[in-house]
Amino acid sequence: YQLKQPDSVSASLEEAMAVLVTKIDTGLEYHTYMLDAENNVALEFVLTEEMAKEELLLTKASITETLFQIEGINSIKIKIMDNEGSVLDDALYLPDSFYFYDIIP
Repeated sequence: YQLKQPDSVSASLEEAMAVLVTKIDTGLEYHTYMLDAENNVALEFVLTEEMAKEELLLTKASITETLFQIEGINSIKIKIMDNEGSVLDDALYLPDSFYFYDIIP
């Protein structure tokens, strides 16, 4: 996806989130996001159906890797709640939190 407004972190994040939430096809439902003055992002999701731990991990990795492509974002906090509002997972991610390795046959 090519950002249409890459001129500010706030505009880029708003645009990226609008597209990203349409692409999440798992048991997570997007709830809200906040951007503070230091360009730290806080995301909230609701877990609407059971997900395997691996699927949840890969979903969080894809969200963070997507948003860290926006220049200026320092950290991303992802909070996952159940339908009653209880926090199931709350973690802070930095640009190097996930590593991807090429597998050479």
